[in-house]
Amino acid sequence: MSKAPLLEELLKYHKEENLILSMPGNKSGKAFLRDSLGKKFKETLGDLDITEVDPLDNLHCPEGVIKEAEELLAKTYNVKKAYFLVNGSSSGNLASIFAAFKEGDEVLVERNCHKSIYNGLILRKLKVIYIDAVIDENIGIFLPPREKEINEALSKAFNPKGIIITSPNYFGISYDIENKIKELKEKGLKVIIDSAHGAHFVVNKDLPKSLANLGDYVVLSAHKTLPSLTQGAYLLVNNNEVKSNYKLRNHDEIIVSMPEPIELDVEPEDIDLNIVYEDEDVIVLNKPQGVVVHPAPGNYSGTLVNGLLYHCKDLSGINGVIRPGIVHRIDKDTSGILVIAKNDDAHNHLAKQFKNHSIKREYYALVEGKFSKIEGTVDKPIGRNKKDRLKMAIMEDGKRAVTHYNVLEQYNNGTALVKCTLETGRTHQIRVHMASIGHPLVGDPLYNSNKKQKFKLQGQVLHAKTLGFIHPRSNEYIEFDSELPKYYLELLENIRK
Repeated sequence: MSKAPLLEELLKYHKEENLILSMPGNKSGKAFLRDSLGKKFKETLGDLDITEVDPLDNLHCPEGVIKEAEELLAKTYNVKKAYFLVNGSSSGNLASIFAAFKEGDEVLVERNCHKSIYNGLILRKLKVIYIDAVIDENIGIFLPPREKEINEALSKAFNPKGIIITSPNYFGISYDIENKIKELKEKGLKVIIDSAHGAHFVVNKDLPKSLANLGDYVVLSAHKTLPSLTQGAYLLVNNNEVKSNYKLRNHDEIIVSMPEPIELDVEPEDIDLNIVYEDEDVIVLNKPQGVVVHPAPGNYSGTLVNGLLYHCKDLSGINGVIRPGIVHRIDKDTSGILVIAKNDDAHNHLAKQFKNHSIKREYYALVEGKFSKIEGTVDKPIGRNKKDRLKMAIMEDGKRAVTHYNVLEQYNNGTALVKCTLETGRTHQIRVHMASIGHPLVGDPLYNSNKKQKFKLQGQVLHAKTLGFIHPRSNEYIEFDSELPKYYLELLENIRK
């Protein structure tokens, strides 16, 4: 694992000399070239001021180098999870309060705390028991609360759910309250520690002991005591997360948040849809190559969803505002059969079948290379490629993926027509699996290293030919088959010649 994944990716991106058309406004430092001071900044750090670029990951939902850097940060502070924050520690304090407590909870709070904590207490509508302030009368500064003051506040509380501590305080003073924090946690209280001025404690044993791995949520300000160019901060999380397969026990508390429905803002468009079958529950259609299934950054119109909203007003809303009705999807340059859910009951019924791998899905793929065996199975786990986040890869820690294949035809030019049957449905599964056994798809821009294609292709030659499932209302098995598209048939005809 790299020691500085985010910095290395920034430097790599800078060397590529990309044209920056997104934020920030200084265009990778070019706006600083108006004077000598600006030029010096541009020569050093201005080049690395880049946002909204795909290879550099997304802070809101990191999957690549930012995630890797956050994992290193968690390891540094010996915590379960760590998150980068922007605009200082205020957002971390607010996020911690909303994550730890629900409306009406009783919470112990230091009187001398940051204003972002006061804001969080108000917004979350918490009942507050204040820990009395301690003042050094000789020099006139606030001191951190001791066990005495915390115990006095506890005695006033009826049913406390947690405590919010500032350590060190805003004069840089801290006490050894490790045992008290452990005691509070044993009593079931959630502990939030605003350690904005204590981010550096972990780097030197001669400094006060860091409380980073003691609180359920700990907020640190990198820009206060560590070398940081921006108002960066960290949110460290130590609370016990429940795995998806956890079985409920007596007295477990379940908190459910039900946000108000968001009005759909994807515009309907009059797009010609090749509908194979339709009833009150489902639509089965044949997607042409080059059409994106649902809106996403860079593709907010001209998608299958835009056309479906024009054709049908009633679609399931389970997959959110930009993917109504979408139970499964195929890549932009893959053509073929898709099923769309027109209501939530149908969506749930179909989704269960996909989860149980009971749906029949057969694809026709044109691949490179000659096969010695006409059939086989690829059973290799697939996960996100850690070096190139646009790609998937065979990963030991990935999700199980199984593809069965049958060679239908082999051609003199070194290609073959293969039927691939999916047992699972991972992103890019057929493309990754066939490439992993030395038979990448013809025309595949991501997984085929053969750049000298003699065919003028739009992308991988892959067609979702057959789809079979249990109808959500009748409970009868139905199956649909689609002919290969025109470009595919013409390509095969030329190859056979």
